[in-house]
Amino acid sequence: MNQDKNNVLTEIRKIIENAANIALFCHIRPDGDAIGSMLGLGWSLEEMGKKVQYVCPDELPVQGWLNPQTIGKNTRFVKAPEPYDCSVLLDVSTLSRAGYFFEQPDIGQPDICIDHHVSNSGDAKINLIDPSAPATAIIVAHLIEELNFPMNKEIAEALLSGIIMDTQGFSTSNTNPDSLRVTAKLMEQGADLYWGIQNILKAHSLEAAKYWHCGLSKLETRGKILWTVLTDTDRVHSGYTGRDDAGLIDYLASTEGFLATVLFNEQNDGRVKISWRSRPGVNVAAIAEEFGGGGHRQAAGADVNGPIDDVVERVLACTEKGVRSAEQSS
Repeated sequence: MNQDKNNVLTEIRKIIENAANIALFCHIRPDGDAIGSMLGLGWSLEEMGKKVQYVCPDELPVQGWLNPQTIGKNTRFVKAPEPYDCSVLLDVSTLSRAGYFFEQPDIGQPDICIDHHVSNSGDAKINLIDPSAPATAIIVAHLIEELNFPMNKEIAEALLSGIIMDTQGFSTSNTNPDSLRVTAKLMEQGADLYWGIQNILKAHSLEAAKYWHCGLSKLETRGKILWTVLTDTDRVHSGYTGRDDAGLIDYLASTEGFLATVLFNEQNDGRVKISWRSRPGVNVAAIAEEFGGGGHRQAAGADVNGPIDDVVERVLACTEKGVRSAEQSS
């Protein structure tokens, strides 16, 4: 551990120990890592006697996360917090990704940010950012251990759920030995790896399967790019209630012969949610940043306003440039 990290951990300990009411924030369009990290840290803080607010600016995903009720926990999520002593951003790469709350005047700078996105420039007073970590939940697991915060089976299960989702069951290119060591420690606390993979990563509803069918039936290619569209009409016809893609992008990303995969998910408010996945060598985070988004080199996203046909053309043109640049430099 270097001195800079020592200083960061010391400051985090001081802030948390002096706070009675802590607000945890995840990002818009929350995924399993964002929620797993928030629940894991939040439940540990509750064991310390802290009041914790779980702030989620968007609707929770329909699948792909550990619902606290499935393990007997009663955790309430809110879209905006009541007054708090300390604010913590979890898996939030930029302040705008925390939703509208911090865009309000007189809110002030967040106290702590814990994240693993390479695009994170450090918007909080204290920033614990490790782009080498395959999931923010791994950083939280280390934090809990290094600061000797409480750990139990439920906390371990929440953190493991985040690791499972962001590594796609330990199959992403950034999965490293540390992620496996952390997972082993969480399993020693009682977290069930098999249950997590089967029920958090793989399980899906009949409605989600019908939703997938809508996207699969419209698959198209453009050179080395595979892409498809999910419309608001598809969502209604399938009966799928989530605003996400039900994990379709990760299935498509394993299709052989393509360097990048793009999924356009039309919303009912004039926005289009875009998800990118890529093979090593194609930096889709840089492409996403062109549209106000961000993420990881091989997995990124953005929200774009406009008619879906216009958004599709603009995004595919930019993605083509990124793929060509990667091919020329390889």
